[in-house]
Formats: sequence, C-alpha cells, structure tokens
Amino acid sequence: MTSLRNVFASLVCLGMSCLANAGEIDPYLPNDTEAVVTINVRQLLDAPLVKKEALDALQKAMAERGGPLKQLKDLDLDPRKDIDSIVLATAGSDPDRSLLIVHGRFEVAKFEAKADELAKAEPRTWSVTKVPDGAGGQYKVLQSTKWVDFSGTRPALKDKPAYVALADKRVLVASPAKDMVIDALDKGKSRKKPALKSNELARLLEKANGKQSIWIAVLPGVIGKFLPLDDDSGIKDELARIEAISGGITVDDEIKLELALAVKDADVARELSTEINEFLNISLTVVAVLSRERRELDAALDALKTMKATTNGNAIILKGAVTPEMIEKAMKKSAN
Repeated sequence: MTSLRNVFASLVCLGMSCLANAGEIDPYLPNDTEAVVTINVRQLLDAPLVKKEALDALQKAMAERGGPLKQLKDLDLDPRKDIDSIVLATAGSDPDRSLLIVHGRFEVAKFEAKADELAKAEPRTWSVTKVPDGAGGQYKVLQSTKWVDFSGTRPALKDKPAYVALADKRVLVASPAKDMVIDALDKGKSRKKPALKSNELARLLEKANGKQSIWIAVLPGVIGKFLPLDDDSGIKDELARIEAISGGITVDDEIKLELALAVKDADVARELSTEINEFLNISLTVVAVLSRERRELDAALDALKTMKATTNGNAIILKGAVTPEMIEKAMKKSAN
C-alpha cells in the first residue's frame, strides 16, 4: 500500500507539472518518442480564467521589454498572438534525447538576423552553424551553451550544448541533441516521414481532444526515468502494472485534471483504483491537519476534496478540479 501511495503521488506530480489538433500526431516528433507533453498555448491564453487572472501580468511583462522578452520583441514575436502550441518530446533513456517543438508564426529573416546578432555579441554563448540539408542547400542552426534540463523535479538552465532552428515559418525546433534537430528539419522538408515506433503512443496521441490546455502521453518505460524513485522494489512492482498514462489539464473558467492510467485488466484497475482513493483520503486528512497551522494550504485541501479515481474497463480515471472560488480564496489568503 505504501508503495502505491508513493507511485501515485509521483504520477500526480508528473501530470500537474507537464504540456496539435484533435486526433493528429505532430509530424515533427522523433520516431522513437516515448513521452509527449503538449501545451495548447492558444487555448490557454483564451481561457476566461487566464484572461481574468493572468493576462494583464503577461501584457505588462511584454510592455517592459525586459530580459528574454526583449528578444521576443526584436523577433517581432508576441506569444499572445504568434504561438499556438508547445510540444516537448522525449526519446530513449537519456534525458538529453528531447525535442522542443513550437508551432506558431515566425519571421524567418528576423530570426536569422537575430541569430547572427547573438553570435557576434556573445560568441562564448551563441554561434551559428550551417549544416548540409542533403539537397544541395544548408540548414542554418543556432547553437547555445545553455539548455533547459527537464530531468529534475523542476526545469533548470544547465551548461550543455543546445541547438535551435526554424523548420519553416510556422515551426521552431530545439534540442540538446543536434541530430534530433536535423531530423526534424528533414521532416519539415518532407524528406523524412514521421513514423512512430510505438503504436501504443500513437493511439494515445490520437485520443487528444484538442481542447485541453496541457496533454500528456507517456509509455511505461519512461515513468521511472522522470519520477524521483528510489530502489524500493515495491514501487517498481507497482509501476510495472501501469502500461500507459494519458490525459491532462484543461483551463477554462476553472482548472480540471483528468488522467487515465491503463493497466492489464479490469480487476487490476479496480484494485488500484481502490488504493488510490484510500491514498486520497489519507492525504486529505494530513492536509486538513496541516492547514490548521498553515492557512495557505486551504486551497490545496479544497482541490483534494474534488479528486476521485474511478474505473472504465482496464483504465483508471482520475479527476479533480480547481474552481474560481478556490482560486479567489487562495488569492485572498496570499494577500493577507
């Protein structure tokens, strides 16, 4: 039971920290992709809750033209209008085998001019390389000495090579693995067709409804690589029972979480669902006790009360929500 609680807590953290059109598989995904997080930026920024609580802060930050946001201004890139979705795909056992795909609208000439400017102004950090495209031309790739490392519990900027390029005026790709960027550029030129090796992952991605703000699809072999697990064999045994994870978070006038954990059969699903709900009840009791001394935990307590696991065949469905009332309550606590 303890092992499952630890696994479930980690899975919830994974789902809450992660993010194409419905039924479509991103054509730039690496063929050996094992996990995908998609952030539907357009849907997120159009959500009533974001417009009410966060959009003004973003507009203010853009107006100040400070730091990285100034670079976006120089590129004539406004995230509020020009970014549609952000996809992070991981492949293989190495966390550096990841590819960031940004769908939107980009000014190619301004991007290339900015790349040259950065390389001249900060040669220790930035450089521009040209790679043969296999058709008599060249790809222009911006290389950096910094990359966002996603292998820990929180993304962090690390000293490691990274490569950024435009596949075309609507797609930007970046990765610490140069070959993954080149592969994506080749797919953009239609010289390589996407062909996911995992049929299961393809099925999970096709189930995306296009309306969720963040969507995740994860194969079982990836879970242990990205969650902070120790050598507890019990936890590993529980993980072995989970065959895939999919689902995500929808932000509208409230925040809704829905995750599906696929297992071997309906009996296993019922068993694990019962244990998950027991874990939620225990967590509810613990947070309730802690909130007596730490009132900022009241919002977490309210959110936990909405969470419940049910079954649908061989799948465990976990749902929860954060309502506008909860958010307003939390903001009042923070202000005090």
